[in-house]
Amino acid sequence: MKRFALFSIAALGLCAAPAAAQVPPPQSYHYVLPENAIRFRLGLFMPQAEGDYFDSVFTDFTGSSDDFEDWTFGIDYTHSLVPMLDIIAGGSYYESSQSQEYRDFVDSDGLPIVHDTSLQISNFDVGLRVKLAPEHLPVVPYVGGGGSLVTYRLIEHGDFISFNPPAPTIFFDHFEAEGVGFGYFLLAGLDINFNQYFGMFVEGRWRDAKDDLADDFSDFGEIDLSGTEVTGGLIWRF
Repeated sequence: MKRFALFSIAALGLCAAPAAAQVPPPQSYHYVLPENAIRFRLGLFMPQAEGDYFDSVFTDFTGSSDDFEDWTFGIDYTHSLVPMLDIIAGGSYYESSQSQEYRDFVDSDGLPIVHDTSLQISNFDVGLRVKLAPEHLPVVPYVGGGGSLVTYRLIEHGDFISFNPPAPTIFFDHFEAEGVGFGYFLLAGLDINFNQYFGMFVEGRWRDAKDDLADDFSDFGEIDLSGTEVTGGLIWRF
C-alpha cells in the first residue's frame, strides 16, 4: 500500500502536468496569481534510519528502515516576495509503529521475544521557493530549501532481555524519549494550475536532522531523524 501510494502520487503529477500544459485555461496567460497560498499535502515519509540508535536496533532486532515508511500529512503557507520567489513555512506529522523481535534469542518455549517500537515526528520548516518558470503558466517547476525544527517521540514497549548476571532474564517494560533536532530541508516539485485560485502539486522533500537521545535512551547516542518525503496535494490561493 505504501509503495502504491508513492507510485500514485508520482503518476498523478505526470498525468496532470501534460494535460494542463496542453489545454491551458483561456486566461492562463493574463491572470495575476494572488500573493498568498495554502498548500495541503499528503504522502509518504521514508526515514533514512541510520546512525547510532538505528544501527543498534537493526543489529539486535528484526526489521529495517523500510518497515518505518509510513504516511505523512502537512500544510504549508507561501507568500510571494517577488515574481518567481516565495517564502514557504509549514509543518507535517508522521508516525510509524513496528513490532520487533530479538534476532538471536527466544523464550523458554521457543517463542519470539517481541516489543513494539513507535516513532512520531513533527517538523516545522521555513525557507525559500524559487519558481523555474513564470508563475502564470499551467505547469510551474520549482526548487527550494531552508531550515527545519524537528520534534520527536520514541517509544519501545514490550518484552526485553536483561543480560546482567547470573543469567539472562526476560522482563516487560516501557521506554520513552522526547527531543528536538535542528537541520535543513531541500525540495523540488511541480505546481499544476487550474486557474489563479486553485491548483495541485507534487513534491519531493529531503530533510536532514539529528539529535542526541536522552531520557530512557540516554546511552544510545544519536537518533537519525532524516528522510525523504514524497507528497501531493491541493493549492488554494488568496
